[in-house]
Amino acid sequence: MRILFINLPPASTKKSGNKLYWLQASMNLGLLAVASSASRAGHEVDVYDWLGEHQYRLLDELPGVLSRNPPDLVGLSMPSGYGEQYCAPITEQVKRLSPGARIVAGGQYHAGMRPRELLARFPLLDAVATGDGEELDWEALRGCDLAAPPAGIITRESAVLHGVPPGVSRKELAPEYRFKLLRLEPRSYAPSIEIARGCPFTCSFCSLSGAPAALELASRKTIQDQLQFWLETWPELERVPIYFECPVFFCTSRNVENYAECLAPFKGRIEWRTQCRVDSVTPEVLPKLHQMGLRMLDVGLESASPRMLELMKKTEGSTEQYLRRAQILIDRAAACGVGVKLNILLYAGENEQSAGETESFIMRNRDKLAGIAAAAAIEFPGSDLGNQLGKLQVQFGTQRREDARVSSAGIYPLDLSHEFPLERAREWCLNMTRSVTTAESYYRLKRIGYFRPDFSFSEFMQVVHAADPDSLPFTLTPDGNATAKAQGPWDMAQWDQLR
Repeated sequence: MRILFINLPPASTKKSGNKLYWLQASMNLGLLAVASSASRAGHEVDVYDWLGEHQYRLLDELPGVLSRNPPDLVGLSMPSGYGEQYCAPITEQVKRLSPGARIVAGGQYHAGMRPRELLARFPLLDAVATGDGEELDWEALRGCDLAAPPAGIITRESAVLHGVPPGVSRKELAPEYRFKLLRLEPRSYAPSIEIARGCPFTCSFCSLSGAPAALELASRKTIQDQLQFWLETWPELERVPIYFECPVFFCTSRNVENYAECLAPFKGRIEWRTQCRVDSVTPEVLPKLHQMGLRMLDVGLESASPRMLELMKKTEGSTEQYLRRAQILIDRAAACGVGVKLNILLYAGENEQSAGETESFIMRNRDKLAGIAAAAAIEFPGSDLGNQLGKLQVQFGTQRREDARVSSAGIYPLDLSHEFPLERAREWCLNMTRSVTTAESYYRLKRIGYFRPDFSFSEFMQVVHAADPDSLPFTLTPDGNATAKAQGPWDMAQWDQLR
């Protein structure tokens, strides 16, 4: 059987005048895992992981793809609603040029959370996969009566759903990623590997909170095979920058040696980043992780306001202890050469006092931080935030705002409170980000895991100068240089020395 897999890009994040987004080419490892599984089962597989209009015009090329190799089944990867706008034109082309092909959409934490809505919105879509898709019976899906689909599949004709859609679960991640299935040259992507999937936490703002799952870890062989692939892809580099993808990176004094043994064959040949919670990495292990190549931690602080942390359900312990631990983590990281980028989220019920508490925390640590990413909470399908919206509206004045690009996909920006409407939240986030970000620090943040390894700072600045200044997360001075923040341990020269 011939299967064509297509990744739908998150196009709505493309802002007018901002070309920086299109330089950030992350591989859809979930889609690659599914395609690899289908290939191992003996199917003929082709993967189109779309990197953006400037690199690959899928809608223009799809007719040729379909005519050269007519598929029996088409799988559309929809990990977020930002790609839904492409579903209609793609399904129309497939049904017109390959009318016998069945089309299934997947993406566990978007498509899997709203299968009925997708089937109603896109009449040419035949089915939706609700789990991670790696153990789907593709042969059965191709030939089944749509009233009785295989496990993990929802159709218009199948039974009515109640609660969270059933999925097809795995005990561990895909044992093999067949990178050769990709249509695009691997050097087009920023190197990344998948080390874990699923999340045991239920933070109210997260799209994963609607379907919590145990953390599933990749085997040592799976991790090492992925790392070896990227070393072979970039043989000329002294160290290959790699993002370790996972919902939450856990590392304590009890399991740090497991990572040390896994990464030992690659010592001195990789530098990596990953994302964690304040309470998922023990500060004492940071020097050891730095020796293994860790250079950047994306830390989900979210807020430094005790009241907001409680509203977010961010921590089960005391908020005071949470913030003390965050401070220790930042201090230890700065001391040993691990950069910390804080992820900040303004949430329902936000006000000037709570935002001020977060701002004070950031500014106290300004010279110890590699950067921040600040955003206002968004309602995603299946999130606890969406379920609590009525209560939050009565309590704070939280309410949905329509966005023509994404609201049809069940995604809504929010007025967070009477005191913090959407416009005020966006203004605060941009000002806060610019207060600690320069062009150099932004480039450094994106160099591992977002930009291609051969994308130089001078090339980056050419893109910056061609962009709309209002769209940039940093400020340019009249002479064309980025406004500099106070000198700290994370200026470019000192960072290179710490490496």
